[in-house]
Amino acid sequence: MKHLAKSLFTILVFGTYTASLKAETPQLNYLRHCQGCHGDAGQGSVRNSVPELEKAITKFLVYPEGREYLVQVADISQSPIADQELADLLNWMIKSFGTKEIQRKFVPYNATEISEPRLNRPANTRELRQKLTVKSIHSAVSLSLIHIS
Repeated sequence: MKHLAKSLFTILVFGTYTASLKAETPQLNYLRHCQGCHGDAGQGSVRNSVPELEKAITKFLVYPEGREYLVQVADISQSPIADQELADLLNWMIKSFGTKEIQRKFVPYNATEISEPRLNRPANTRELRQKLTVKSIHSAVSLSLIHIS
């Protein structure tokens, strides 16, 4: 009986420990999966073509395909975390690095929204990023022309 109680206690402690490893905080997931490229403050790297997060988040979240693109970024979509953890990570990043305007308008990601675009990643995400960037630039130019006239 003592041996059984000791074994059950060990299983309980180990189970609790492994469960805590499965659900990491968004900040820890950022450190593990994003900081290497985007830096600790989301500053990115011009030299390595890694965008600054504030600018990227702002320009991509304006469009539905940009919202989906953020899920499909290579290191994000392929990270070994669950869909809900990825949703939490993206939500945290937007709250941490997005502009005030984006933060006010942002509807948080959820696990259901994450799973499909994560699995159906385009072959060339860099090309998609360029298309979205051009679209964003054209929209900004159109808006500035409207405000001028």
